[in-house]
Amino acid sequence: MSKSKPYFKNSIFKFSTSVLIFCTICLTACNTADSTTDCALDCHNPSTSPGFLVNVKSPSFNPSPGYVLFSSKTSKNTYLIDKETGTVCQTWEGKYEPGMSVYLLPNGNLLRSQNITIGRSNRNLCGYPGGGIAMYDWNDNLIWSYEINSMPNQQCHDVYPISPDTVLVAVWEFRDSSEAAALGRNVHLNGSGLWGAAIWKLVYDDSTDSVSVPWKWSIWDHVTTVKKDSHKLHINYTGTPNSGYVDWIHMNAVTYNKRLDQIMWSSRNINEIYIIDASTTTAEAATDTGGKYGKGGDFLYRWGNPQTYRKGDQSNQQLFGQHSPYWIPLNYAGGYAGQIMINNDGFGRPSGPNCDSCISTAKDSCCPNGLNGPTHINIISPGMNNGNYSFDPALTTVSLDIKVPDSLWNVFRGNAQLLENGNILIDAPSSFDGSGGFRKPDTILPPTFYEIELSESIENDYKIVWQYQQTNLSGSFRCYNYSTTYVDSIVKQNCPNLK
Repeated sequence: MSKSKPYFKNSIFKFSTSVLIFCTICLTACNTADSTTDCALDCHNPSTSPGFLVNVKSPSFNPSPGYVLFSSKTSKNTYLIDKETGTVCQTWEGKYEPGMSVYLLPNGNLLRSQNITIGRSNRNLCGYPGGGIAMYDWNDNLIWSYEINSMPNQQCHDVYPISPDTVLVAVWEFRDSSEAAALGRNVHLNGSGLWGAAIWKLVYDDSTDSVSVPWKWSIWDHVTTVKKDSHKLHINYTGTPNSGYVDWIHMNAVTYNKRLDQIMWSSRNINEIYIIDASTTTAEAATDTGGKYGKGGDFLYRWGNPQTYRKGDQSNQQLFGQHSPYWIPLNYAGGYAGQIMINNDGFGRPSGPNCDSCISTAKDSCCPNGLNGPTHINIISPGMNNGNYSFDPALTTVSLDIKVPDSLWNVFRGNAQLLENGNILIDAPSSFDGSGGFRKPDTILPPTFYEIELSESIENDYKIVWQYQQTNLSGSFRCYNYSTTYVDSIVKQNCPNLK
């Protein structure tokens, strides 16, 4: 009996070990299968699609292959659809509606701004959705999140991924009436104050699972009462606000150029885009000295509305409520490499129609001065020399100026993206509920993504070669085309066992 006990224990140990090994193998196989199933693209279920393709195919058309990423304004989901079939290949089921941009990173992570303000006592501090930034992995697992949603700052509209761990954030920054007056503001101060603009850099540290803010820039450090100061913004220029003067700047975009180490951002209400130095410290960014270009946080370049710094008048204005400017990659076709593409919405454009084309209940928003639209897509060449620019608007060349179809205006929101084959993908988020084009329902299409192919023989002429209509009438802030090669690389990184 004394010998049987250790034998019995040994037998139990061997049996347990065998079971453990067997179960481990089974679990590993199951987990591998589940992981492979989860990470692989599945583009074969049209019933899951939040929209549908419009048949514009022709043997002579040459749409760019790939996928389109978007998140509808009132949906918590982000979708990656196959352009060939219009079906959903990947879905990220978020906790919040967008606030408002989304990006698919090269490693498969999804960067998403989030409208965390719904249902909270501090809802929509600035009157627009936002407040949160989140990074998800390819399989919809939250990696990190961060909130900027307490006075005087709220994330709003845009974020931009510099790297998988570093993100620029468009922040609306508030100054009350007394603070604004101390800076020289002396017009339209009958409200609580003014929303300006700021940019924050977030850095995620995986080892501590924490987010830091090592760099900030604020427009409030670069305002002036000098009328001809090109490097700063005149604090008494009111622009074209459509929701009261408290919404002064209406910052709606931020992007980054690694080669130049510069940041570009957009003010919808001032009708200008701006470029600043990204190499500064936070202290330098608050001044007009320091950094790679020696100007601190002052403007290196501005374009779109030269009357703001007395380099022209209203007849010289080029931008009208623009959205989504970005630098075109250097390897792209069409001779536009390194130039800037802009979705020039057309809000308040003098060549627009009269108020008869507006929904009657929205005339005040649609027709300031009785005019609005049409939307143009522009590409500009700033005439840069070693990262230095001229503030003379005559030295900026408009390389492309396309008027979009009347049924596809996007006076609020939208973007345009130059594709590798020279085509252009456009988001037209006009809608019937008044949140988009503010025009009669019978004059516009539902929210639509469409791709145009430029004419080789006729300047600024094109044909629509691909079209997708959303069933969610609130539309999307933007849409982005990702090439087949780009997405295939993501799948291989995240699905190593996929054959």
